[in-house]
Amino acid sequence: MKKTVIIMLATLALCGYGNVKASGNGNGQNPSYDNGWNQVPIGGCGYITGIVAHPLGQDVVYARVDVGGALRWDEAGQQWLPITDMFNSTVAGSYNCVESINVDPRDINVVYFACGRGGQQAIFRSTDRGNSWTDTGWKGGIITGNGQYRWCGERLAVDPANSNVVYFGSRKSGLWVNNNPTVFGKWVQIPKAQIPFGGGLSPAAKPENNVGVTFVTFDPSGGTTADGKTKIIYAGVWGGGAGVGGVYKSTDAGATWARIPGGPTHPMRGAIAANGTLVVTEQGNEKNDFKSGAVWYCPGGGSFAKSTGPKVGGYSGLSVDPTNPNNVLVITQNSFNNNDLYKSTDGGKIFKAVTKTKGSVEAPWFLTTKDGGYFINRSSSVVYDQTNHGRVWVSGWYTTWRTEDINATTTIWNTAVRGHEGFAVRFLMSPPAGPSVLFTGIGDSSGFRTGDVNQYPDWLPGSGDVNLVDYCWSNPSVMYFVSMNRSELIGGLKKSTDYGVTWSSYVPVSLPAGVNLPDGCSSMVGGRIAVSATDPDRLVWLPYRMGQPYTSGDGGKSWAACKGVEPAKTTDLIENSYLPQRQPLAASKAASNYMYYATAGSQAVQFYSSNDGGVSFKKTGAGLPAAKSSDWMVKAVPNQDGGVWISLENDGFYVSKNFGKTFTKLPGVARVKAFGFGKSGSDAPACVYMIGLLTGDAPSDGNRIYRSDDMGVTWTRINDDDHQYGTAEYIEGDGQVYGRVFIGTSGRGVIRHG
Repeated sequence: MKKTVIIMLATLALCGYGNVKASGNGNGQNPSYDNGWNQVPIGGCGYITGIVAHPLGQDVVYARVDVGGALRWDEAGQQWLPITDMFNSTVAGSYNCVESINVDPRDINVVYFACGRGGQQAIFRSTDRGNSWTDTGWKGGIITGNGQYRWCGERLAVDPANSNVVYFGSRKSGLWVNNNPTVFGKWVQIPKAQIPFGGGLSPAAKPENNVGVTFVTFDPSGGTTADGKTKIIYAGVWGGGAGVGGVYKSTDAGATWARIPGGPTHPMRGAIAANGTLVVTEQGNEKNDFKSGAVWYCPGGGSFAKSTGPKVGGYSGLSVDPTNPNNVLVITQNSFNNNDLYKSTDGGKIFKAVTKTKGSVEAPWFLTTKDGGYFINRSSSVVYDQTNHGRVWVSGWYTTWRTEDINATTTIWNTAVRGHEGFAVRFLMSPPAGPSVLFTGIGDSSGFRTGDVNQYPDWLPGSGDVNLVDYCWSNPSVMYFVSMNRSELIGGLKKSTDYGVTWSSYVPVSLPAGVNLPDGCSSMVGGRIAVSATDPDRLVWLPYRMGQPYTSGDGGKSWAACKGVEPAKTTDLIENSYLPQRQPLAASKAASNYMYYATAGSQAVQFYSSNDGGVSFKKTGAGLPAAKSSDWMVKAVPNQDGGVWISLENDGFYVSKNFGKTFTKLPGVARVKAFGFGKSGSDAPACVYMIGLLTGDAPSDGNRIYRSDDMGVTWTRINDDDHQYGTAEYIEGDGQVYGRVFIGTSGRGVIRHG
């Protein structure tokens, strides 16, 4: 035992194990954190792929987010609390992608979650409701919390009669069981001859396309074995060909399994209703047809029949009333808005539609979107609350919804979103003058203008991603933003003359003769934009897939290619349209008309500067290394004419005071993920913030968050190991409040310090 514990602790040290202290502040606005950290409330976004309510009640409810970690509901504060913020940047990109979450039905404090993405996977166990975690030593292969059909499950399940028995259904390696989860690495694979691996979408070689074993559920009505294990267990296997996909049953506590003939071939979720009846939802097929599927019931696990009532569609969410197992709820997943909800009162045979209406919406911007509020859309789960009888939760895109009386003639649904901020940040900007505001661009859902960092923001009327907002330094009331819908390749440029309160329609774009737009684009879209510090009509725009920047002197009405710039490799610029850690374009933030542009990626860094607002550039940047960097950021120093910095990941920081003519490397910095400037608290032109590592920090520590009050001569760490925010990818200081900094994450929203 001692040797096992040592191995376990060593492994946890490598993967960023730590504790998180999650507690509500009781003000109903956002969760509070230790050490001065707070969430900037936006109000949802991100995909909550499942909710689990503990059968012992006590208002213990958990949620999983595809890229935003795990959450626990705080009933007193009426908010979600993040419970996975301790993981550092070496693993958080994977561990915040939660595939499944479930509880020990016999212990109110025990919860498990499975997570993974890319080459890192893990299954963790907590004995204190997610305040700290222990790695169980999963080595069974692919877990992909952001993969296809991530709304199925729960793949994790604990035997309700025996806390030592834990199952996990994997995407590509079948069903696994752990009969001693307190000891590291005790997962054992059920033979493929008993439980096949199932199928997925084409091409199956992509891990995120495998679906595999989608759920595990226990039927207590069959009793237990002599050693106290539940006899009857069901597991869903999604696809895999004729005679493979379906529901498998064990009557000997998992020793042997057999497929139940007929029934769903692409099952999503399973639950035990009245008298041992198994109810299963079904969705999809290998062609990714989200409209195909049904609801099935199987009395006593004997043979399947389709339930009557639900229309043909893709079904995921499923829940049984804890006070009356004849009551069963199912919900569709394939509608962008107002998914169909059905209720059965006979254990799953016959369903009738539940009438729904929208109640209160916490984030006002929800009501300004084109569909009027993202109401119950792409629903992943529907869950009867185990404490407040009549209360039901629905999870899906953007937020969770909740009704207090599922039995009402018309059910009223309110958002339950506080604390859940699951969006991925594209940029942050806080201007130095005018109203004290924060601009946030996010993936898929435009962006926001926050006036009070404790209140919900106003929505920016963009298209898809809002990639950047920039302002004119001499007249910061004038702002522009660029946006793009990546699937439809639409978007463009908008302008504000009142500090971002109102925005114009898309500014007409007149392309210079002979310029070809990328395939599928009807105009220039996305990318990055910079506004001259001295002329609010002078812009430089690096559009999506255009290969080089363009300049405008009339506020975006007409454009010409910037002179003196060598076209960059298109592949280097495609992802610059939205990834936050790639910022190749900047404008002076002092009394000059300089613009800066840098290319990198698969080619060595090339730096350009322009003294005429971007009409023409010259290659400068003496002193920069002949390095390649997949992430690079160029930013002008506020209030320092000629000040411009560039970060080059593991090659560190390079600073210039002469408009980018020459650069020197900043000593003591080992790695830079992102950096930003904020209001100075001294005679320095600005305060500098950095996500990265200093010389002497161990790489296994992951990126840390630092502040410098003396332009990088010395640094102070401002986070700690309990507040790692390992998916942090962007950082910007408040332009008007010294010491306040905003952290942009991939899946955890915006975190504020100060």
